Amino acid sequence: MFSRTHSPEAERNRRRDLVAGLRSRREGMLGSLRRGSAGGGGADAARAALLSGGAAPSSSAPRETAATAGLDTHGLLNLQRQTMARQDVELEGLERTVASTKVKEGMRKCENENENEIWGCRMDGW
Repeated sequence: MFSRTHSPEAERNRRRDLVAGLRSRREGMLGSLRRGSAGGGGADAARAALLSGGAAPSSSAPRETAATAGLDTHGLLNLQRQTMARQDVELEGLERTVASTKVKEGMRKCENENENEIWGCRMDGW
C-alpha cells in the first residue's frame, strides 16, 4: 500500500523532531540576539520577524476537522501528503531563517570585537 519503508506515523514523528530541533536552535539564537543587541535598531526588526513565526503547540489528541470530515482513507492520505509537502517548505524557510540569523550573529560579534579593539586603542592612547 505504501511505497515508503517508513510508516506515516514514523514520518510524522521524524518531522515533529525536526521542527522541535529547529525551534530549539531558534530559541537559542533569539537568546543570543537579546543578549548581544541591547540597543541595535536593525536587531529589533530581525527579532520581531523571528518571533512572528512561532506557533503554540496544540493538543496531541486527534480531532475531526472540516477538512478531514468527508474524506476516506485515500483522501486522508492525499491530505497528509499535501500537509507534509507544505511542512517541508516551511521547514526550509525556517532553516534559511536560522542560517541567516547565525550569519548575522557572527557578523555582529565580529563588529563588536572590532569596536572593542578600536575603543581599547583609543583609551590606551589618551
